[in-house]
Amino acid sequence: MMKNSADSFSGLWKKPKPVKTAAPAKPVSRKSLESDRVLAKYSGDPEIVAMHAAWGSGRFWPADEAFEQKASSCFQLSADKIVGVLGCGSAGAPLHIAKMLPTFVHGYDWRCKVEDTAKELIEHSGQSGKVLVRTIDLDTVFPPKTRSHGMIAVEPVLTFAQPKVIDWLGLAVIGGGTMVFEEPSLEPGAPEISWFANRSAKECYWQSPGERESALRQAGFTVQRVQETTGGSMRALRAAIAKAESSAIELNNAIDLVPILEPVRDFFVRELNSAKNRLHALEVGDAAVYRYRVIKQRAER
Repeated sequence: MMKNSADSFSGLWKKPKPVKTAAPAKPVSRKSLESDRVLAKYSGDPEIVAMHAAWGSGRFWPADEAFEQKASSCFQLSADKIVGVLGCGSAGAPLHIAKMLPTFVHGYDWRCKVEDTAKELIEHSGQSGKVLVRTIDLDTVFPPKTRSHGMIAVEPVLTFAQPKVIDWLGLAVIGGGTMVFEEPSLEPGAPEISWFANRSAKECYWQSPGERESALRQAGFTVQRVQETTGGSMRALRAAIAKAESSAIELNNAIDLVPILEPVRDFFVRELNSAKNRLHALEVGDAAVYRYRVIKQRAER
């Protein structure tokens, strides 16, 4: 009887089976963390990423903030009015200009894939109630939903596509509205220059200041002033190129770490070389830059 009792309790003294535990997680390597950071910074459409890396967040063109400030000072408008920004990229220029104006600032760009990127940048800036960006189609030339009381072009839009741009401006700006932009002109006897990274010299609309004035007048605009600004353009280009060359070092290091980013470098080099070509043309006197201030004529009653 005692033996049976002892047997009944013997199970209580058996060693419990060991509990299986998960193997400790392998520590994330420093290289892996750095790769993730690089991918987060340079992810997206390679061409847009390259332009941002070269010219700054939201920029598709070398920034000339001195011009943007000077152009903004041309408008004496109340807070309920709209100033448009043509060639706005993905909101870099509109966000800068919005700091200097009480008005709404509406950016317009003909390149696809800008709106989503612009929306993120605008929301991050806290300016979503004041700034927006819209894509336009220069081939169909539809008017925007809301017309602007003034317009600043932060790229040489007439040199890019003059007839289409003039047609669009006629629809996008109200009568009496002021427009300010800068355009290059070739000096007599100078060779044609590819002013854009993705447009050949033969596709550009090269005209003298007098020829541009005539085209604008024929389209219903009054030319108030034409002023040469080559010196300021060269200073802005030199500063932008210096920043881009500094950014190239970081970009090259990133690509060495994450080789799948190689297409970004191809677009980056194209952008930088194009800017250097423009600067060289200005420095040797093959081209000059002129600032135009024009008014859209009011419709006859």
